[in-house]
Amino acid sequence: MNGVHDCGGMQCYGPIQYTPSEPPFHATWEARVLAMTFGTWYAHNVGIPTFRADIEALPPVDYLRMSYWERWFASLINRLVANKYVTSHEVELGHSERPPTHDASPASPTELLAGLFHQRDGANKATEPARFRLGARVRAKDMNPVTHTRLPRFVRGKVGTIAAQRGTYDFEDTDEYNQGANPNPVYSVRFAARELWGEQASPKDFIYLDLWEKYLEPG
Repeated sequence: MNGVHDCGGMQCYGPIQYTPSEPPFHATWEARVLAMTFGTWYAHNVGIPTFRADIEALPPVDYLRMSYWERWFASLINRLVANKYVTSHEVELGHSERPPTHDASPASPTELLAGLFHQRDGANKATEPARFRLGARVRAKDMNPVTHTRLPRFVRGKVGTIAAQRGTYDFEDTDEYNQGANPNPVYSVRFAARELWGEQASPKDFIYLDLWEKYLEPG
């Protein structure tokens, strides 16, 4: 979806700051947020379709002021309340006031770990052969969905070439909402920096994006 989260390719944020050897968590509560999120994925009889879409749907002011794990936590609460697994009042209390809804029951630690490390193999599921060959010119579709998508705004409508075939994988635009996996080929597409940002960009610079075939059309 279009939103403040889609800031790739913008020039107003300055260089990316990072800390070498940065720990995965800076506080204990961050690890708990990750554990709770995984718990909702693998608990028995719990079917919550969205995840990234809920993070992207956070109000822009909140999204920009929150840390990474704060976004996860806020979207987790919104998701649980919207799907009626908890109430806003229970969130404030810090405990449930009623029996589990939808016959939900927790998974065991062993089941959670098994689910966490289970690899989803999306290859070899396509019903049609790959449409584009290596070296083919393609154009990223000029689209503005109100739902989750992996096609960044800065590349929409731009022309590139197929640099590699990555295999076939579930299409997140629909799989995110339990609307079908719709597996289709993924390609590495090579875009010239000048195609994306004009003559001010270096003619020597290129960007490679892994994109689903459903995002592409002949260029």
